[in-house]
Amino acid sequence: SPRDLEALEASAVLYTKLGNYPKALELLQQLTAARPNDAQSWRVKAEVEAETGKYPDALDSYEKALNIDSGSLEIWEGYTNVFITEGDYEEALEQLQQAKALQPQEIGILRAAVYAQWPGHLRDAEKIYTMLIEKYPEDARVYLAKGAFLNKAERYFEANKVIAQGKQMMAILEAERQQQQK
Repeated sequence: SPRDLEALEASAVLYTKLGNYPKALELLQQLTAARPNDAQSWRVKAEVEAETGKYPDALDSYEKALNIDSGSLEIWEGYTNVFITEGDYEEALEQLQQAKALQPQEIGILRAAVYAQWPGHLRDAEKIYTMLIEKYPEDARVYLAKGAFLNKAERYFEANKVIAQGKQMMAILEAERQQQQK
């Protein structure tokens, strides 16, 4: 029954949070068998598989999730992170070429994240983030992504400046929206 599936899902999440991954995977296997067309169930299963180092299984589960919901940024992010964890940066970028259901700035954020993790490619990441801000100034996510990148690079002043620019842009856009509603 649907209630049983909700309880199964809640139990799987609880076991994951408690770090009991074998039990969580057991329950997630049951959940994905009962809900084969639920992308989020496959995503959670993939996250636990990746957390336990079962990367081929995680990729398989992410691919099943993407076949159901190819427009989920969260699923694409997890999928590319598995390739990054395995050090296969080129494959991560190649797979992102299939992310046609995502918005261009979302693909850009994911591409920049791959470059940010790829040794020797920090400048490539920064160029992409800068281009995204120039091209999509109305999207707060591009400011946050670049701010997080700069923060991780211990460039705190620049990170704060980019995040402040994003907040300022959001305030301007909100003021324009309110003005249009009058």
